[in-house]
Amino acid sequence: MVAGFVDKMTTDLRTKNPDLAQGIRNWISVKQPAKDLSEGNERLLVELVTIEGQAKDGRVELSRIQLESVIVYIVKPEILAGANVEVKRPARDP
Repeated sequence: MVAGFVDKMTTDLRTKNPDLAQGIRNWISVKQPAKDLSEGNERLLVELVTIEGQAKDGRVELSRIQLESVIVYIVKPEILAGANVEVKRPARDP
């Protein structure tokens, strides 16, 4: 599911910015040296574990979370960085 969504997203982006599209694909799919995951998949895993913790605390309803939205959330800074736009993330609850 993740690969399919990233493929569609980067295919749509490729017409406007092929380098950025390829960079996002690589960020999601190319494993880091000496690690089992790519940087993007590692980030996705962190976000999903965070969401799961929030659900256990009753702060989030998992049925209302769409995986595609989480992927866009983690990829958006990469897209904006490619457009030379600084991204400021809101502080997370501890």
